[in-house]
Amino acid sequence: EKEVPSEDNTLNRRGQQYVGKICEVVVPFKNGKGKIKIEDTLWTAIGPNKLDKGESVRVVGLDGTRIKVEVVK
Repeated sequence: EKEVPSEDNTLNRRGQQYVGKICEVVVPFKNGKGKIKIEDTLWTAIGPNKLDKGESVRVVGLDGTRIKVEVVK
């Protein structure tokens, strides 16, 4: 059985290069989910339960096509 490459592989590789990057919340986090901007792209992100627009977060990993973030202290 041949393995078919999926879109997710490229997204994961692209997302992986952002680990450690500091970026800004552009859609406030509610229930641990929001949107962040990295360079000129909006990403769905998961992390702290509540974050306000404009807060700084650090990319710590990936969960499928979503980026995991933590608050920059």
